[in-house]
Amino acid sequence: MRTSRIGLCVLASGAFALGALAPAAHAQSNVSVTVMKETNNGPVAGPLMPGDQADVVLSNCASGVTSGTATSSAFTATATLQASADRPTLQGFPTIANVAAGTYTVTASCGSFSATTTFVVATGTTPTTPATPVGPVRTGVGSTSQGIDSTETGAGAALVALAGGGAFALRRKLRSGR
Repeated sequence: MRTSRIGLCVLASGAFALGALAPAAHAQSNVSVTVMKETNNGPVAGPLMPGDQADVVLSNCASGVTSGTATSSAFTATATLQASADRPTLQGFPTIANVAAGTYTVTASCGSFSATTTFVVATGTTPTTPATPVGPVRTGVGSTSQGIDSTETGAGAALVALAGGGAFALRRKLRSGR
C-alpha cells in the first residue's frame, strides 16, 4: 500500500512538472520575424531595393534572450539582432545587397528558436536625393501659384468694397434706430 502511494505521488509530481513546462515550451512556438524598409521616419511596408536598410524584427523570443541573428542571401552580411529599446523584441538593420529583383527568404534566430519569412527586393536603385517639384504645384481653382490677371483682381476688389460698404450701411442704420 505504501509503495503505491509513493508511486502515485511520484507520478503526480511528474505530471505537475510536465504541465508547468508545457506552457513555456508552447510560448516559444509563435516566434515570428518581419522585414520592412527602414526610413528616417521609421519602418515602412513595401519592397526593398539594393542599398536600402532593412528593419528586421524578431518577436516572442525566450525571456532573457538579448541577441540573435538574421540571415538572407539578399543581405550584405549576417545581421546581428539586439534587444529593442522600445518593445520586447530583437531588432537589426541589415543592408540589402546588389541582388536581382525577386522574393527572398530571411531566417532569424534567438537562442534555440527561429522563424522564417519572405520579403521582396525590387529593381532599380535607391535615389540619392529626394525628388523636388519643378514649377508650381497644381492644386486646382483658387491657387495663386497659377497667376492671376487684372480682371480677376478688379472683380475681387469690387466684391470686397461692396461687402464693406454693405456692412457700413447696415451698422449706420442700426445705430440711427430706423
